Amino acid sequence: MFPELLIKKIRLFAPIRYILSGGLTYRQLVPGFMYPFIKFIEVCLTPAYRWCAYFQTIVLEKTERNI
Repeated sequence: MFPELLIKKIRLFAPIRYILSGGLTYRQLVPGFMYPFIKFIEVCLTPAYRWCAYFQTIVLEKTERNI
């Protein structure tokens, strides 16, 4: 649909820490001392992000193609 845009990189991530911290508007769901453990769980789940990622960052590059 947009041939002048090239996908350079796609990064998937599931910010479990963000969700468990309550995000921007809710109260914290887990105590602060559990932060290192939750971070460890996120790292362990990295291979599964393909199926369970909440967010993604997509880097696009504009090319000089003529249509």
